[in-house]
Amino acid sequence: TVTDNEGASASDLVTVVVEEPVAEEPVIVDEPVVAEEPVVVEEPVVAEEPVIATEPVIVEENNQSPVADAGSDFTAEIEEGGSTDVTLDGSGSFDPDSPVGYITSYQWKIAGTVVGAGQTPTIELEKGIHTVILTVVDNEGAADSRDVIVTVTDNGKSGGGHGNDKPCKPKSRKCVSEY
Repeated sequence: TVTDNEGASASDLVTVVVEEPVAEEPVIVDEPVVAEEPVVVEEPVVAEEPVIATEPVIVEENNQSPVADAGSDFTAEIEEGGSTDVTLDGSGSFDPDSPVGYITSYQWKIAGTVVGAGQTPTIELEKGIHTVILTVVDNEGAADSRDVIVTVTDNGKSGGGHGNDKPCKPKSRKCVSEY
């Protein structure tokens, strides 16, 4: 069973057999281990005394925090007095402990209020400069946050909001005339 500092745990059965007497000093085990399923060992195991495991072995791991990536700052345009939908992008976020570690949640906030969840949520914003903070949490409870600045401007025209009668591209980070 592996248990982290937050109390999350997982387990697997491992059988350890010592066939020859072990020296008085600690022994570093750095040879391959035959297991029914893949086992990842990043550091050698040091045994201070001979050990025969008859129960699950607790392995303590050092969890690295995930890395949040809220994307680059961007600008969106709206028609006079309105609002616009913008899609945020946290897809660059990752957990350096992968494949064992993975991100379990993406939360987006403006001024302390949750405005979106998930890797790429679409939110509605009014004219102004908005600091949107992405917080990612991994499967061990570690977290990291980054922000993105979304500037919503009023193009001063009525109608389509971007200078012509074509709609903004869906899920486009910039809702400006690109046609």
